[in-house]
Amino acid sequence: MSDDLPDLVSELRATIEGANDGDTECARAVLDLAVMALHSNSIGDEDHFELRTYLAARMQRILGGEGAADALGLAVHTAGRKRGMTTHIPAELAAAFALLRRAPPDGSNPVRGAPTLPLSAENAKEELRKITGADRTTIDDARRNHLAFEIPDFVSRERLLATLGSLAGKMKGILPADKAP
Repeated sequence: MSDDLPDLVSELRATIEGANDGDTECARAVLDLAVMALHSNSIGDEDHFELRTYLAARMQRILGGEGAADALGLAVHTAGRKRGMTTHIPAELAAAFALLRRAPPDGSNPVRGAPTLPLSAENAKEELRKITGADRTTIDDARRNHLAFEIPDFVSRERLLATLGSLAGKMKGILPADKAP
């Protein structure tokens, strides 16, 4: 997974650029990453310079009188769901994907009939497709919008398990039974 770190950094930059260009999903992803960085006390790290710059600019817009949703790029100005939009919760999909990519903490796979963890990225997507019905594009979008989930030192297994939400029951058949929520 450490070989993927340069790709994650470039994806983060692309996500911040998308947020600056008005993409609401990218804006949500950047704010999600900021929340996790604040919780992990790593927002001051040199690696988070672009994130801090983005947040400072957006907060300055709020202080200048712009509405928070607009300034943070979260305002949605369309009625209803766009054609092709998913009903899956991206954070839940991304957490499930990250858990499938990680080895169980004790190194074993006690669930009979479950795939051996960690799974490759392609096998994790296929397993999520079977579990949730989400298509590959939806899974890729969720993953891209929650990049921090894939960095074990940044987001703990416990945090990922807590983020599973409605997928927790479905993941019990794959994750070690004693560790699933």
